Amino acid sequence: TLDWRGDLLKVSGTLDKITGAKFEALIDPLAKPRPTTSEGPDPRTRTQRQGDAFAELIDLMLRADQMPEHGGEPVTLTLTMRYDDLAAQVGAA
Repeated sequence: TLDWRGDLLKVSGTLDKITGAKFEALIDPLAKPRPTTSEGPDPRTRTQRQGDAFAELIDLMLRADQMPEHGGEPVTLTLTMRYDDLAAQVGAA
């Protein structure tokens, strides 16, 4: 649900398992604590970091062509196997 309360929008909802996992996969890389600096470690709680990540996700979606694929790094899978084994499994999952 979306509920405006003055200048704040309260957002709440329930996601199914698959959608929740997708949402979590988008939020987690953005909610990591900031690196420790001369000012010390990131003082934000996990909840605050997740809230900031949600706001950043909204900004990123407004610039969707700049959205990180996985923590800012493209995911790469390298598979090494014999061609005959690969060809024999075409269509199998």
